[in-house]
Amino acid sequence: MIMAGRVTGYDYLGEDEENIKAAVYARGAVAVAFNARGAAFQNYKKGVYTGPCNTTDPNHALTIIGYGVEKKTRLKYWIVKNSWGSTWGQSGYFWLERGVNRCGVADFAYVPKTG
Repeated sequence: MIMAGRVTGYDYLGEDEENIKAAVYARGAVAVAFNARGAAFQNYKKGVYTGPCNTTDPNHALTIIGYGVEKKTRLKYWIVKNSWGSTWGQSGYFWLERGVNRCGVADFAYVPKTG
């Protein structure tokens, strides 16, 4: 089934990761932005990313599509879709540490309003 809608604006989620979690659960995806410069992030391959980030000057848009908890470490994470293609990260996705505003992910989190 294909669903179509018209985006009429957006809602800012207020720098709160619990708001992001609720929006992912209810709406399925949240648009976020952060600064993607830095070799550690650009060379990500697998696992929960807990590395260094520049939390100022966002320069890259991403989509949070889910969340989980790593089995061995119990580290909470976001499942994030990147736009760099399927050869980057985990087939174009990565896990970003959740609950600590890693990379300032909650600073620029939005969901569309539809009508």
